Amino acid sequence: NKNDLPDSDNDIINTENSSVSPEDDKNTEEDFSDENISDSNITDFMEVSEKNNRERLKQIIATLGKHKAIESLITSKHPERIKDAFEELGPTFIKMGQMLSTRSDLIPEALAEEFKKLQDNVKTDDFCVVKSIIENSFGVPVNDIFKTFDETPVASASMAQVHAATLKDGTKVAVKIQHAGIKSMMLNDIALFEKALPFFKIAPTSKIMDPVALVKELKKSCENELDFTVEAKNIHLFYKNNSNLDYMECLREYPEYAREDILVMDFVNGIKITEIDELKAKNYDIKKIAQNLVNNYMKQAFEDGFFHADPHPGNIVVRDGKITFLDFGMMGVMSDSTLKRLNDLLYSIYIENTEEMTNAVLKLCIKKGPVDREKLNSEINDFYYTYIDGVSLKDMKFHIVIAKLTIICAENNLSIPEEVTMFMRGLLNIV
Repeated sequence: NKNDLPDSDNDIINTENSSVSPEDDKNTEEDFSDENISDSNITDFMEVSEKNNRERLKQIIATLGKHKAIESLITSKHPERIKDAFEELGPTFIKMGQMLSTRSDLIPEALAEEFKKLQDNVKTDDFCVVKSIIENSFGVPVNDIFKTFDETPVASASMAQVHAATLKDGTKVAVKIQHAGIKSMMLNDIALFEKALPFFKIAPTSKIMDPVALVKELKKSCENELDFTVEAKNIHLFYKNNSNLDYMECLREYPEYAREDILVMDFVNGIKITEIDELKAKNYDIKKIAQNLVNNYMKQAFEDGFFHADPHPGNIVVRDGKITFLDFGMMGVMSDSTLKRLNDLLYSIYIENTEEMTNAVLKLCIKKGPVDREKLNSEINDFYYTYIDGVSLKDMKFHIVIAKLTIICAENNLSIPEEVTMFMRGLLNIV
């Protein structure tokens, strides 16, 4: 129920779009060189006492320069350079890239696809570190909180690792524990990334996100995802919205154990939604599961106005024939007004009226500059008859349809709202 949504913007991942300076793209390859990066330059931005920060800032600037990453971001060319730079810069930038891979409202589609290739390569924290984090948060020994606690994690990613445990009453749970020091490291790296940008002569075009605004958006998202009490609230609301469905098994969180760096929830050991052979071996009805998954995702967005924004195959499992979503760090929220405008767009497609499609796009999108309505209408008309007209839902290439519509909007100074982009990309993973 949308009335149950958290009141505070900080309770959910829900960033706002920022405007772009419509300046001419005057950048040259020399503007993005890593030459002349000296300690004296760095000191202009950092206090002398912050030696580690100076060295890290210099490393960030040099790496971005070596791969010509800022040039690629501004010109929307060679997105693999940006991915390679982020990979070389380590966990913070890998996580930033993974988060941005779902945000084609902020970055070009080609870059979003490159960021999907980023892989976590993070060492797990030793149990002594995990034990210390838990005991410092709760003020009592681990054995006073849990009946059992597996020392070896069952999963680990850039921000956290997960351990199996049992509560004192015997309930089996998963304990998600933030990596030691990861929050300060990530926020510090983002702050240094902000400081690195002035070293490059940047003249953003009107067709992509200004890197300065992009980093600001990224910082807000990271701060939310690094606070596990936000994820706990997301799990609770998702459970409230979906636990009554007989084809869903929803995680429960245990609020008495929720901390900024610790999350305790139900332990689910299911089969990944993409493991078709395993699902068939269990005699599950694959077609029915697929229909239920699509129906539920549409319900999340259009009825609840609260949907899972990262439904990749690793985050959806099947157990006892029921669907379970995992990892609620990134959620989307649809307002009533956005839902109405999105419905208007879908209806215009249904009635095959490209003039109404143009009207709906203009109402839905955020204007970033002047819009030539005649040009936009012509491009939407071509888009409809090339990719949609006469094509069945079964044969429609949704990833191409969404990518082309996003490009048309960007080239006409229009930005699709973040929540709509998140939903469309989530839907791509589902269908």
